[in-house]
Amino acid sequence: MSPKIQIVLLMLFFLTSCMDDVDFDQANDLSIQPKYVASLVHFTFDQHKFFDNLGNEQFMITDAAPTQLNNSTLVQENLTKADVQFKVTNQFNRTIVLVLRFYNASGQQTFVLNPIAVLPNTVDGIYTQTISWSDLNNLKNSSIARLDVVLMAGATPIDPTVNKILNVQVSGIFDFNFNN
Repeated sequence: MSPKIQIVLLMLFFLTSCMDDVDFDQANDLSIQPKYVASLVHFTFDQHKFFDNLGNEQFMITDAAPTQLNNSTLVQENLTKADVQFKVTNQFNRTIVLVLRFYNASGQQTFVLNPIAVLPNTVDGIYTQTISWSDLNNLKNSSIARLDVVLMAGATPIDPTVNKILNVQVSGIFDFNFNN
């Protein structure tokens, strides 16, 4: 076959090959749904925190830290699901109950998680709680997280001279939905 005929046939092949119309409206159906893990608050208590000025053992201590949940437009407009994860190390020989409460800028409680009981001598215990859809807005309106630490009664008192810590790291596992 001559080269001219080959070129003509090749051109005909390219001109008659399959070609669909491009549907640019499909861009409106785009939905991006990333999952993001962010540190919310971090608390560390040593044995001295469990004693008052007179040396008496305290059964409840509290600490608070700011969160950035209500300051983020991204969170306010696109958050669809949230899990709160605790990573806890309890070096004490007593069970400790943790209650995480969230407050708005006016100091009103917006949301509270279920209590978590951390057994004695727990290392890197992981506890996760899912925020229900109905409570998600309450969480998003929070600006302060307060941790209540309850020291359960035990046979052995805490020794203030023996170094022990309670380390609580709280993270949020957030699902977002970005629709066009």
